[in-house]
Amino acid sequence: MVYPNNNGVLKPVLAFLLLIPLTLGAQFYDAFEDGNFSTNPAWSGTTSKFVVNGSNQLQLNTAASTDTAYLYTEFSPNLGDTVTWQLYWRMAFAPSSNNTSRIYLLSSDTSLGSNVNGYYLRIGESGPADPLRLERQDGGSSVNLIMGTSSFGSNPELYVRVVRDPVGNWSIYSSSSSSGPFTLEGDTSDAAYNSSNYFGLWCKYTSSNSTDFFFDDVSADSIVGDTTPPLVNGIDILNAQTIQIRFNEAMDEASCELISSYSLSPSIGGITTAILQNETVVELQFSGSFSSGITYTLDMEKSFLSVPCRASITIRTR
Repeated sequence: MVYPNNNGVLKPVLAFLLLIPLTLGAQFYDAFEDGNFSTNPAWSGTTSKFVVNGSNQLQLNTAASTDTAYLYTEFSPNLGDTVTWQLYWRMAFAPSSNNTSRIYLLSSDTSLGSNVNGYYLRIGESGPADPLRLERQDGGSSVNLIMGTSSFGSNPELYVRVVRDPVGNWSIYSSSSSSGPFTLEGDTSDAAYNSSNYFGLWCKYTSSNSTDFFFDDVSADSIVGDTTPPLVNGIDILNAQTIQIRFNEAMDEASCELISSYSLSPSIGGITTAILQNETVVELQFSGSFSSGITYTLDMEKSFLSVPCRASITIRTR
């Protein structure tokens, strides 16, 4: 509850927080340490065109020709959870539209590269830049959703991480190391497809690159790590348009500063800025002003680094 003091500034009296942790659970992980891709998990597709090499990496290894090759494994995540994907990805050449690969994060069908519905990452196109892209495939056509900021135009070797939250907010990251730090390449919102049957890897190659695609440490999982949801220690009303939320643990800057992570009802004109003031304090600036005698609900739906959660803060004014 908030009330105006003698100067007309709203102050907090009571705030109610509801946190509902989402289910955590591994989907799959394959580092190819067993020397095969036939079990744990089982991959299918053009299996004769791939091997697990001496470095325990999945490698395209086929006759010199111009063709495509792909592998897929069953993957039906609960997209009501926040899901993360991560893998090692290397192409030992300069990518192009004729030498390119896709990582199918969500796919409706096994015919990768053809008539499926889903989402994939891509590196390889005309021009020297070759950014990391997230694209949505609608049957036989594709729509670009994110064009990353980094260039992977020459012998790309990287770790990629993708995060999708329960409402269809996507973020893609890249790093030179599996342990990071990871650089945000871009984010977007798209919830056209909310189910999946498969995860897959797809390569398009010419004869000179028929052995030059490499993949490793492939995982799809719910967010792991700290499984204790963050709690709100208090709310400070700085003025009629600004509040600060104090959490009980360090928060993730990228997640906390996404305006789309927050929603106020009834609206007072929208949130203009979300700034992590220090590790535990987030400041929200609104374009409008709180009014006395109104009950407001601030909803948060984001991973906030430590655990996927939904949170709702109720602020009553008088």
